[in-house]
Amino acid sequence: MLIIFVILIVIITYFAVFGSKGLINRTKLSNENSRILEKIKADSLISIELKKEVDELQNSDEKLEKVAREKYGMVKEGEKIIKIKVDSTEK
Repeated sequence: MLIIFVILIVIITYFAVFGSKGLINRTKLSNENSRILEKIKADSLISIELKKEVDELQNSDEKLEKVAREKYGMVKEGEKIIKIKVDSTEK
């Protein structure tokens, strides 16, 4: 009878630790859940910044002009671009 009791305890302990709902699996799931929540927070901050930038571009001619000039090299009619070459051998 004692052997059956010990075997039963071993089996229950095994499933409690290693089973699909065991401690090891729960720990892994908890860690993964924490990682996903952190990613969601980071992505939410990025989303807020992007929405802010879209709003600025839609409502501010100055911001739109700045992006057009810096990112796309656009100029106003009649403006001339002067490019300055920097000599990398100068000290």
